[in-house]
Amino acid sequence: MRITPFGDGALAESLFVNRLHEILSAWPGYEAHLASEGSVGHTASAQIRHIRDMGFAERKNEYITLRQRDQQRWYGGQCKSNRSNAGRWFWITTMLPLVALVLAIAQARYGPAPINVISPLMTLAATFLAWSQSKRLRGAGAGVFLAAVELEHLGALAVTASTEESLRDVVVDTEEAISREHKMWCVRRSVKTPG
Repeated sequence: MRITPFGDGALAESLFVNRLHEILSAWPGYEAHLASEGSVGHTASAQIRHIRDMGFAERKNEYITLRQRDQQRWYGGQCKSNRSNAGRWFWITTMLPLVALVLAIAQARYGPAPINVISPLMTLAATFLAWSQSKRLRGAGAGVFLAAVELEHLGALAVTASTEESLRDVVVDTEEAISREHKMWCVRRSVKTPG
């Protein structure tokens, strides 16, 4: 997208290759993963070069289609999934103790059951509650929702971008939004990031 420091200059590809090397150096062992995927990533791909050579309108459309809309779909899907999972686990952890309570009242009224299911139900409820809290589904859903909303707004700005400068601003803001959510994801899962 010809964003600083990669701009329009002849040194853009060598800067890009150096940046890739820095990233791979910061993530020891990741190069093996890239190699197993069929690309070690030591240079710009043919598609990157092709997009860089496009005119403004074509490059803008490629960015909107291949990056922004793709990320909007992904974050939107994650948002729906997290909300659905959080709701499901809320109802499971709410209903299990209620069922145990009803069984306890029934046992108090009619005598003990041949099999004690109250303790296992309460243990399951506590286990599921602890698991859902450790996954932090509601918090993760909120972060993903904010990223989805921000990307939707930036997508609208990209469509209306009419100059190289305005498009560059939108691209930078979009990549920062994606990077911010990725860093939050890493923090929530205690994943180490380079730097």
